[in-house]
Amino acid sequence: MGKRKFRLEQHRKNEERVQRSLIVSVPREMVDISVSSSLTITLPSPSACPVSIPLAVISECVVPSLERLTCNLSLLNPFPAWTVVSRYPSLVLLKFQIHGSGISVNVNRTINYCVSIHQELNWSFSLQNRTVHSDVCSMLRFLPTIINSIGKLKYVLDKLDGAYLCGGNPDRHLLQQWHYNASTLHGLSGKYCVLYVLSSHCVHLGNRSAVLDDSLFLDFPTIRHKQCEMLLQGDIAGHPVRCSVCSSYRRSTLLPQTRCMANHAESNRVNYRYQPVPLLATRLLKLRKEIKRKSIQLSRLKAKVSLNCEASGVMVDEQLHSDLKAICGSLPDSTDVLKMYPKDSFFNIFWQQQMQAAAKKDARMMRWHPLMIRWCLSLRHKSSGAYEALRDSGCLKLPSQRTLRDYTHYIEAKCGFSVEVDFMLQKAAKVESCPERDKCTILLLDEMYIREDLVYNKHSGEMVGFTNLGSINNHLADFEKSVVSGHDSSPSLAKTMAVFMVRGLFTSLQFPYVHFACTNLCGDQMYDPLWEAIWRIENCGLKVLGVTLDGASVNRSLVKLHQSPSDPIPYRTKNPFSGDNRYLYFFSDVPHLVKTVRNCFMSSRRSLWCKGKNIWWSHVKKFYNEDSSAGMGLRMVPKLKYEHLHISSFSAMRVDLAAQVLSESVSQALHLTGGDEASETAHFIGLMDKFFDALNVHNFSHGARVLKPFQMPYTSRTDFRLKWLKEDFLGYLKAWKASVEQRIELTKTEQNLMLLSAETQLGLEMTCMSFLELVPYLFSMPDVQSFLSQRLCQDPLERFFGLQRQRGGVHENPNVVEFAKNTQALRVVKSVCKSSSLGNCRRGPVELANMDELCEPLPKRRRTSGKRSDHATSRQLTSSALEQTETSNGTTTLVSSNASHDNSLTVTCAPVMENELIMGSALYRAMHALLEDDTRLLSTNASVAIHKMAESACQWISAHPNESKSMETTVSSMLQKCMPKSRSIKQHQMWSRYHKLRISPEYVGAWKTFLDNLETVHTATFSPMVYQYVGHFMFKEMVKSHYAVHTSTNADCGLTCPEMYALRYSAGYVPRALKKKLERCKSKKYLLNCLDDMLTSDDAVQCDSTDWIDCIDRGGLTFVNSLTFEVFIAMELEIRSQLQGCKPVNFLTDIAPTVKNNEDVLFFWSMLSSNWDEESSTALFQMVVDLWLTVRGYSYTSAWIEKYKVSQKKSTQKSKGIRKQL
Repeated sequence: MGKRKFRLEQHRKNEERVQRSLIVSVPREMVDISVSSSLTITLPSPSACPVSIPLAVISECVVPSLERLTCNLSLLNPFPAWTVVSRYPSLVLLKFQIHGSGISVNVNRTINYCVSIHQELNWSFSLQNRTVHSDVCSMLRFLPTIINSIGKLKYVLDKLDGAYLCGGNPDRHLLQQWHYNASTLHGLSGKYCVLYVLSSHCVHLGNRSAVLDDSLFLDFPTIRHKQCEMLLQGDIAGHPVRCSVCSSYRRSTLLPQTRCMANHAESNRVNYRYQPVPLLATRLLKLRKEIKRKSIQLSRLKAKVSLNCEASGVMVDEQLHSDLKAICGSLPDSTDVLKMYPKDSFFNIFWQQQMQAAAKKDARMMRWHPLMIRWCLSLRHKSSGAYEALRDSGCLKLPSQRTLRDYTHYIEAKCGFSVEVDFMLQKAAKVESCPERDKCTILLLDEMYIREDLVYNKHSGEMVGFTNLGSINNHLADFEKSVVSGHDSSPSLAKTMAVFMVRGLFTSLQFPYVHFACTNLCGDQMYDPLWEAIWRIENCGLKVLGVTLDGASVNRSLVKLHQSPSDPIPYRTKNPFSGDNRYLYFFSDVPHLVKTVRNCFMSSRRSLWCKGKNIWWSHVKKFYNEDSSAGMGLRMVPKLKYEHLHISSFSAMRVDLAAQVLSESVSQALHLTGGDEASETAHFIGLMDKFFDALNVHNFSHGARVLKPFQMPYTSRTDFRLKWLKEDFLGYLKAWKASVEQRIELTKTEQNLMLLSAETQLGLEMTCMSFLELVPYLFSMPDVQSFLSQRLCQDPLERFFGLQRQRGGVHENPNVVEFAKNTQALRVVKSVCKSSSLGNCRRGPVELANMDELCEPLPKRRRTSGKRSDHATSRQLTSSALEQTETSNGTTTLVSSNASHDNSLTVTCAPVMENELIMGSALYRAMHALLEDDTRLLSTNASVAIHKMAESACQWISAHPNESKSMETTVSSMLQKCMPKSRSIKQHQMWSRYHKLRISPEYVGAWKTFLDNLETVHTATFSPMVYQYVGHFMFKEMVKSHYAVHTSTNADCGLTCPEMYALRYSAGYVPRALKKKLERCKSKKYLLNCLDDMLTSDDAVQCDSTDWIDCIDRGGLTFVNSLTFEVFIAMELEIRSQLQGCKPVNFLTDIAPTVKNNEDVLFFWSMLSSNWDEESSTALFQMVVDLWLTVRGYSYTSAWIEKYKVSQKKSTQKSKGIRKQL
């Protein structure tokens, strides 16, 4: 065997030597040819004698034009099977015979192959006058796009010579499905199937995706897909070969028939009644042997049980024996247990589910009740380990955690807005059926500290953990970094999570709507997310009447953005999205206000003074010492304890300690025992107690039970507490400030130390003034009988943060990914999940009263055989909610399947216009963006009116470009006044000017005039949400162009020696992992042979990059060959070039397309897969690139976070939260 191999090698070398020795005579004027980038053959002086040049040199030389290529081709004539025809301005090569077909039959017909080389040296390919494009035929994508040498032309023609024609689907039963007349067909017996010939050619079968092909290509009709690749490459021995598109069509066509055959298959069950007697005797003998074997096994088990009872059993007396026997005999039946509880109660549903699960032989057959799913999710939220232990114990039948994840991962858990969450909000609020008063909501806004971390999401290709506050804020942050640092800087990791929660004023709605990952948050950065949230919530059919925030500097800055010159205190602003000029009110969270008032009261830096008397913390301390000095337990105020007066860092955050100090009992005790010295302190405490009671009414019966009128629910717009807040409380604060300002002998700083802090006083006044206007507005609505003021507090949001920390156990601060997943789970659980008793809010009972809401069916993620990304799963709701139909005039009609029968959403999008004036119009782009916004899927009245008006506006702009241009100029001039004159970053000033503009009468009037001029729009359908969206879109475009960010990339993308070692090691992992995966997948086992070609052989040449593998290999590593390693080097260089910028990069949407279209990657892959068929090459290429991008995504994320830890000198590991540390 070795000698024969040696002789073959010698024969090959001799042939190469002969080829190199071939000489061709060329005229001297044609000798100036470029062989390579570094070699050019020239002669010193002109002469007429010919020059002898080796044939190999001419075939490899690069020509600059088509004429030179034609001349070289005429000299060499290296392709005898192809006919060269010069058809100006192209060079055409024709071939009139094919050697085989994609079907295993003999083909004798001639076939026309045509390769046309154009003037630019690019080429095209046609088959029987049918042009085959590279975007359809994957084989052509791996061939060179430019033919500038005889060598490249030979490579292309060799590939085409080795190609085979796709055989399509010539099966008889498939052809019969098209209902052809039998007289049109006449049969021919083939080796593998029955073939037919038709008299017509390429019959299109209606609107289907297949074409019947009986042209000159084949001796039989076949069914092809319209996107058939036509050409294949590979061996066809033994079975028909078809392209991947026709194969997919074949599978989808045969699947229903296969299922039908399976349903009608014969059963394996035998009816022994009609069997012969000898067979019955044989079966009887087998059954007797089985019974005997089981009897022996049963006797052995009985003996074993008796031995265990004798060894470890306990003897009981006769009385205890009879008692136990009576108890066991009196156990109730399962039906009796169910009768003990109401039919629709949780206990009844629980026991029914347990009995059903116990009766199932297979757990996958169990269908769980929605209330059970929510209850199990709440248990798992407490501790996933405890839930798994309870499930494994067997005492309860519970769904698996995989089943629970199918409910919590129905949509993609991510930061920012999402139309799927809008649908969930609509469903939770019951917008379609609820009365008008139940649509009134308030928006709660607060921040929570999270752990800095970076996680790679392989389904979406994103690196999750960076700050993300929306496109406009991200753009301004990038611009600010480029200005401050002078160059591109890396993105920032998120430290906090800003959360918006929607709370119903008259319902139990507490919905965590949206969250944003941020760090070093400013008030101006929250302007755009706040109003976009309000726009989307109003679009869902709800009304946002107010925003509740705490007293942080970020929130105060946000409120001051909306301050009107006519209002000295920023407590309200006009809602630009409301058609009835409704106001949006700002509230400071009352529990936070009570804590800040207590902190100012107890501060040693301050000495509160009002109307000639002191308000001192020492008065309360003195009373406590006198009240508890006896130590016998008889006290006037027993709730006042040591913790109330000696505040630590942790107890300063407790609301109950502040509320119990500023209580009526302490006020009355100081009035009685403090004397005139403590009278003002007692009066101040009493006022704060009434203020807290008036704005924290949480129950309809608590006020009557404790006999406190300030804790009674509000029942009219003329409630006495409104007058008390306006005259007594606000009057007291104004008189206090006036009395201090009269002391002119003191400086301004000394006067401020005699008052509450400016932030606290602003919060008190803002909350009172907003409350005084909101309550009369609520009682002006129909069906409003009462109102609980506690609905304006942030307690639900604080409880939500507590549940987020509770999910992590000891490690209280989750990262961005964990926070998003927990949020999605808590949306599903609703009120079943109970907050911690150690939290900072009042712990109420688990609200299971509304059983109809908790028992509603839950959406579940659909399982598939293969892996499915969360991004694709999250779009199930979107794809099912909207159906697109295309009309004859090129427009697109969007039909919402969620729309009610009375109000269906049918929006026709304007066709794309070719007019450059229209396409360059910012007004048209804004209207078109509104049409394409995902809120078009909502079926509310507001959404329908908005998109119908936007559709009419797009049509009007297309018909009247000049008039729309004048409107665009008017709006742009107004918006331009909001921009700073210089490129300095003054976001607070910019957003403040913009908000004053968008609610100004001039701005609103200009838009009304424009929309009233539309021919198809009437005042009845006028909606301010349209022009506010369009104006905001135009303003954001203006801001981005004003603050343009110029990114720079680093050109140094080379690989160092250690990186080459690591790349060689990692490249071996990819084929090994794919091999394990393909071995489990029966439909793709044909790719295993291709994977073997990627690995090295025994006589492979070793190189320097294998030194590291040789050092660490213990016998289990996988080695790739040189061509495979070149593919990975080309992919790595392309990935590194994409990762040079400062913005976060998506590996699937940004990097994957560039890697798959990289010329070096495709070239080396074509050389590697030269012996594979086209379907295998394409499929394996996609799998290799996807797996390598996943590997690089995880490794790059890990490297980035390691670099961050080194630069910041801190760890990102799980740790205790700040509360537990305190």
